[in-house]
Formats: sequence, structure tokens, C-alpha cells
Amino acid sequence: MSQEDLDSFVSWLNDKRIPAFSSTVSTLTKLTAKDDTSIGELVQTILKDAAMTAQVLRVANSSFYNPSISRTSTVTRAVMLIGFDSVRSICLSIRVIESFLKGVQRKQLVTEMARCFHAAVQARAIAKIKGDECPEEIFVAALLFRIGEVAFWSFCPGDLCDQLEMLISKQECVGSAAENEVLGFRLRDLTERLIAEWSLGDLLINAVAGNPSNNLRAKYILIGYELARLLEEGWDTPQLKRFVKHLVEFLKRPEERVYELLRSNASIAAKTVASYGAEHISTLIPMPEEHGEKADASESTEEELKGKLFEDSDPELQLQILREYSALLTDGKQNPKLLISMVLEGILRGVAMDRVIFAAVSPDGKKLRVTHALGWAVKTNVADIPPIPMSSEYNVFNHVFKTRKAKWLKEETLGSSSELVPQEIKQLLGDPPFFVGPVFAFNRPIGVICCDRNLSRKDLDEESFSGFKSFCNQASVGLAFIQRAAHSPP
Repeated sequence: MSQEDLDSFVSWLNDKRIPAFSSTVSTLTKLTAKDDTSIGELVQTILKDAAMTAQVLRVANSSFYNPSISRTSTVTRAVMLIGFDSVRSICLSIRVIESFLKGVQRKQLVTEMARCFHAAVQARAIAKIKGDECPEEIFVAALLFRIGEVAFWSFCPGDLCDQLEMLISKQECVGSAAENEVLGFRLRDLTERLIAEWSLGDLLINAVAGNPSNNLRAKYILIGYELARLLEEGWDTPQLKRFVKHLVEFLKRPEERVYELLRSNASIAAKTVASYGAEHISTLIPMPEEHGEKADASESTEEELKGKLFEDSDPELQLQILREYSALLTDGKQNPKLLISMVLEGILRGVAMDRVIFAAVSPDGKKLRVTHALGWAVKTNVADIPPIPMSSEYNVFNHVFKTRKAKWLKEETLGSSSELVPQEIKQLLGDPPFFVGPVFAFNRPIGVICCDRNLSRKDLDEESFSGFKSFCNQASVGLAFIQRAAHSPP
């Protein structure tokens, strides 16, 4: 292997081809559902992209992830309904498809993608049977198990692809030897390098190393890939039958039940890939004749397929989100951070604002601290935003707390905005126009919500201001409800 050739190729990929993908994958794989902060970061990551939001909601409402009649219109509630890990794996799946199917879709690429998703679904099911604590983590690792191969066939210059294809097709040497001859490195080496560069975790490192003797979770991934590979050769081959016999012992399940599991997983894999908008990939997932029904990607509402969630104020969507907000208050998951997150999502998507923040009142009542921020294309770390003082009598936050009413700061206020609008808010949102609304719990000020359309330059209007005020009022109602519940006798 030529280290120089591998270094050069990895640098080219990271700099020219997939910098956004590598950044998103690293962010998502590092997130764990240990606290509310991670949930907030996951929601923020999704809401940065309107198309991603639409796809996540469509898949989250599919029969596989959400077989109940309880549909969701918000990313926040999707996380609560189907779980943090499931939503994270949906996001990664969407990013994989979006990032690698942009260019020329060679046969090798589409085949690799089909095998990736099939293997991931098979591995996840096996992990569930074995009682794994996080099967979705197995799914993600299996999905990225051959990321080097996928990246190569997606982005490599055509002449190199043609050379490698020709050498393999002539059967003059096996795959790894052909890769070394044409590229100077093996595609497996590229996978290992990308896993390390993008910090994709020890589970994937152990699985790619191919020695699962003391790592049961890595074994699930390798089994998933071997199943996907063998099933591509047919459902009735001697090789598959031998492998199933080992699987029967490993899973402690009757042989017929194991075959049922494999057939069901193949069907799920095909339908899942189709729901991500990649029907042509789903057709390459091998299906037995009795399960050969066409994968259906139509399980989505008209609203979810618009793909224009952030472009125009949508009163119907606002109403749907407010209904889900009310349900959140009564289903036993009364978490203030999640309530605020759903309110901000409603303002961002339903009222169609560019950016929205929530700033909480400090214990001494003299300043505000930004705790939530949605809509920034570049990640905004709320911990780095300095406290906002409320000492000035003309400060807009003192004004909305005093009047208990939301305020629409218009461009006409520019002359007095030096006193009215704190410098910290100007640095985040710029000059007016924008909306500011108070949030109370009973008579105690809790915080403020600010939002704007200064990025898109779209005009604010009375309809949007009315929607904004509704969400601010519901935030106050929700926080008061939680406080009352917390102090009520059992």
C-alpha cells in the first residue's frame, strides 16, 4: 500500500467532495441520548435543512418506525415517539443517500448502497434478538461499514473507476489486488482511514478489523454483511443453507423462524430505502418470490412531501404543532426543555421564521442567558453567547415583561435601537425588524423568545406576528402547567 496515495485521496475527498457529509456524520455519531442537551442538538441539526426535516418526518411516520395511529408533525415529538437513536439513524441514512447518489451512479455504487442498507437492517434485527442495548447503533455502524468503497465509487474520477472495473471484470486478479494495482491502496484501507478521520467510533473500528471473537456487537455487523452478500447469490444456495445452520445455533431459534426473519428483514430493508426516495436501490435488495412485493414509498402526507416547510407561514401546520404540544403536556413527559424546543420548532417551521432563540431569566433577574437557538446555518454554540443585560429601562425585554405582551420591532425603531435592543441580540439577529415575546409561569418571568427573517429578507406580517404570539402564550401555559404539576400532591 502507498501511504502517499491514500493520504492524497483522503485529502481530496475531505476538501473537495464530502466535507459537509463528514461533518454531519461526525456530529450525529458523537451524539448520545444521555440528556436533553443531546436531544436539542439532534433537533437543531435536522432543522437546519428543510428537506432533511421533511424526509425525517416522512420516515418517522412510516409503518415500520411508527405503526401506531399517532402521527407527528414535529421533529421534537418524533424523537420522543420513536426514540433518539431511531431518529439519529434515519438522519444518517438520509445523509448517506443524499451525499453519495448525486453524481454518476455506477453499478458498483448502487450495488454497494443496496448491500449497506440490507446488511444494516439484518444486523439490527439480530442485535435485537440477542438483547443488545442499542440496536440502532448497530444499524448505523453496519450502514457505514464499507464507507470507503461507497465513497470511491461515488466520487472517484472516471478514468480510475474504469481501470479498476476493467481489471476486475477480466478476472486477472482479485478485488484487493486490483485495487492496489490501480490505486496504490485497498478500498478497505480507505474505509479504515475515513472511520478514524471522521471519529465514527470503536464499534466500527472493531467490525472493520474483522475479528469479533471478543466483541459480540461487531459480530452482529459481520453477520449482517455476510447475509446480505449470500442472499444476493440466491435464497436457495448451499452456501446460504450452511450459514443459516450456524445462525440457528447463534440465535437459538428454529430454522424456519430464522428464514422468516431473513425474509422479513429483506422486505423491511427494501421498503425503508424506498421511503428515503431511493427506489432504484430498493429493487437490488434480494427478495424471495413470496415476498417480492414492490417497496412502497407513498406512506407520507401531502404536507410532509411539500419540501417547503420553511418558505411560507402555514396556519394548518401551526395548529398541528400546537396540538402535539398539548399532547406533550398530558402524556407524562413534561420536560421544560422539550416544551421550549417544540415551541421554537413551531415558530421556525409553522410561522416560517429564519431564526429563533429562547433566552432564560437568570436567578437574580438582571440578565438573560440564551439556552436554545434554531435556524443558524453555521452551528451556534449557545454556551458561547454572552449574557444579555436587562439593566436599561428602555431595554425591549424589560418592556415586554412589563406589558406582558409581545412586541414587533420594526425598521422604524432603528434610530432608538441602540438603547432598545441589547448589543448581544444585535450580534445574533442584526437590526430590526424582528419579534420579541415574553414567557411567564404564573406571574414570574421565565424568559423571552426572539425571531427574525433577516437572512431571507422576507417581510414580517400581521399573520406571522399572530402565530408568533400564539406560540409564546402556549410556552407560558405549558411551563405553568409543569410547575403546578410539580407542586401538586401525589
